[in-house]
Amino acid sequence: MYTISGSLVETLSAYFLRACFDNKFNADQNHDVLQLIIAAVGISEEKSDIVKDRIFELYRDLNGIDIRSAQNQFVHQISQLYTYGMIHLEIKSALNETICLGLNHTGIHCRSLLRNEFKLEACWHNITSIVSNKQRQITMTIKNGNMNTHMQIYYTDSTNYNRYCLRLLHVFLNHFSKYVPSEIENIPKSETFPMKKPCLVHGASVPDLR
Repeated sequence: MYTISGSLVETLSAYFLRACFDNKFNADQNHDVLQLIIAAVGISEEKSDIVKDRIFELYRDLNGIDIRSAQNQFVHQISQLYTYGMIHLEIKSALNETICLGLNHTGIHCRSLLRNEFKLEACWHNITSIVSNKQRQITMTIKNGNMNTHMQIYYTDSTNYNRYCLRLLHVFLNHFSKYVPSEIENIPKSETFPMKKPCLVHGASVPDLR
């Protein structure tokens, strides 16, 4: 679901080992820990030995860094990811396609089930309203600039889940509406297409699972 560079995986792993073991990590005795890291990030078997050696090399380079500093560096490194702290909602698009929304401090991200990478749909400070209706349709009005706006429409499969999604969206909007991501965060963005009129026919095709 997330795209993370190999070098970042190695760096995070080294800080993780330093934070957990201090200077007492032994690659032979704690082989299962390295194997768990390799399995968690999905590294192929033919590359696993190279990655393990690289992680252990970086771990040794951190000699002298105490546990608290290693923990802080781990959090700092991982917090630079645009997918950091993301909460997922599985809903449907206006085209009845099942998609996954990711909510975090930078905004609303979206990915289809056929795409591994999240793309930014909207930053919180650009969203002017989030509303729902009896067809379990969630409509967001998003600013495209000083004057232009467009609507993003989603659907949920049940009334209760619709309420949950709407409540969570409003919590994030209220909390992060003043946060403006900087250009250096390099967040992949979705293309936006203006929608002049919401289509309400779709709601009838979505089963109510109450």
